[in-house]
Amino acid sequence: MEGPDVEFLPRRVEGAATFELPWRTYELFEGPIEGATCFRTSRFQSPNLWWPQDRSWCVASEIDLPWTYIAGPRELVGDVLAATRLEALVASPDDPIVGALPEWLDRRIDAAVDDVIDTGSTTLTFAPFTVTVTLTLGRKEFVLMSRTERRCGWGSATRFIQSRDSEAIRREVRLAIEGAVVNHA
Repeated sequence: MEGPDVEFLPRRVEGAATFELPWRTYELFEGPIEGATCFRTSRFQSPNLWWPQDRSWCVASEIDLPWTYIAGPRELVGDVLAATRLEALVASPDDPIVGALPEWLDRRIDAAVDDVIDTGSTTLTFAPFTVTVTLTLGRKEFVLMSRTERRCGWGSATRFIQSRDSEAIRREVRLAIEGAVVNHA
């Protein structure tokens, strides 16, 4: 893979202090819009917050969430929603981020739970990662395994389910999938 084009590499803002938001310390960079994608080939994480100089729009990719938010003029948002290569949905400022999942994600997880119960496995693919969950019957209990694969590596978790109650098994499968998706395992 070729390295990033040097003319697009963002530059740290000289003398800019870091700034704090809850649970995060940020550094400020500047550069052309093409520079926002250069971080993926460098030692830095991709930008969490980025915007143009006129501040007419903003992109927010929270490190602990599997989705990205954009805010901007209606035409820009319409273009993103119409893009067939993007999984994009309208969000409201009062939609919960922590606690209740967005309705679209809740529906995807429900369908994934059904897949696991019906077939023994499921795979959910999101832009930054893929989650695979399998349910098998061991000697004395069900074995529920989840694996999250990202560009930078993978993580896994195993749960043992002693219960034979179908609703208890469904709850455990849902918790495993939610945990893998929301927490990136």
